[in-house]
Amino acid sequence: VPLGTGNLFARNIGLPHQNLEACVLEALHGAPHAVDTINLTLERAGGRTEQELSLVIAGGGLDAQVMADTGDELKQRAGWLAYGAAGLRHVMGPRKTITVELDGRDPATFRVRSVLLANCGILQAGMVLVPSARFDDAHMDTVLFTPRHALDWARILAKTTLRFTADIPVMRVRQAKTGRVTMAEPMPFQIDGDAVGEVISVRAVVDLSLIH
Repeated sequence: VPLGTGNLFARNIGLPHQNLEACVLEALHGAPHAVDTINLTLERAGGRTEQELSLVIAGGGLDAQVMADTGDELKQRAGWLAYGAAGLRHVMGPRKTITVELDGRDPATFRVRSVLLANCGILQAGMVLVPSARFDDAHMDTVLFTPRHALDWARILAKTTLRFTADIPVMRVRQAKTGRVTMAEPMPFQIDGDAVGEVISVRAVVDLSLIH
């Protein structure tokens, strides 16, 4: 039953998320379908680890800052549009250094404004952030945003709104079943729209689970 601010999982699996009665009927009587879950191990400064689960998009950097900076009261009044003001405040922030290792391949280092682990690719208003992301393909899509200035952000916006499938230099997308992201310094992180504080590394493993 979709109750979140953006209802992204409901949107991505095709539920009529604006019709609560129809969603309840689907929850009670719909057929089971296997979907991906991204099992996350978050490492905090000091070595403490936590286990979490993502169905939509988890990420560090800009997106986590936006989630943390958007108040519940504003979300209740404005819905998903509430994220826009926070996004404008943080979009031109500094890039951070991360190291990414996917499916056991050699790690690579990047300077990013944001890194996403995406199980779904459709956002609000019909925007498609990650065209290759599917909720039931047994893969996650790792997305690296490396913009340096406003023109680079314009390229990312154009790709998202016009639904280009090809990579652009400032937005790299790679599919994998396992991955590890290590931050050079603590980075704010979010899971499916909920800010969870700063982490120094994230390990992700995709699992195909049977849910209703």
